[in-house]
Amino acid sequence: MVARYDRCPHCKKWSFVNRQSSELLAAAQNQFDVSDFAGVDGSDQEIEDLEKFRRKLDDSRFNEG
Repeated sequence: MVARYDRCPHCKKWSFVNRQSSELLAAAQNQFDVSDFAGVDGSDQEIEDLEKFRRKLDDSRFNEG
């Protein structure tokens, strides 16, 4: 098992994090699929808004402060 010392971008605490198996990562990705969001009827605009939100959320972890 591979572990590394990494800092949480939210609380700034340091901890050891482990690499996860590809099966576990695929399962997590499937749970976070766009079609699984409650209240989404599948319209193109709602899906686009969710993708923008997801990109903004992913990019925010690199912001300082």
